[in-house]
Amino acid sequence: MIESLKDKIKLAENEAAIDILLQQGKSYEFASARTRRTWTKIAEARKTELKVKVEVEVKPEPINEVDKKPQRKPRNDRGKPRKVNK
Repeated sequence: MIESLKDKIKLAENEAAIDILLQQGKSYEFASARTRRTWTKIAEARKTELKVKVEVEVKPEPINEVDKKPQRKPRNDRGKPRKVNK
């Protein structure tokens, strides 16, 4: 199965691979300007995704199940009954 350049960019493992794929796309002489912009947008999104993934892997937040308590919904009018206009 042949993958498109767009699919290859989406699956790239690091920024260097994305840059190589974008350089490869520049050699496609029949690609439209719209297609080239699409590659660039997808590449930027993938680079951002990789950066976020790295930050999450480096700084995982501890989860304490004991500290979490179910929160109650606040009562209207501080629990007082509503006044009825007659």
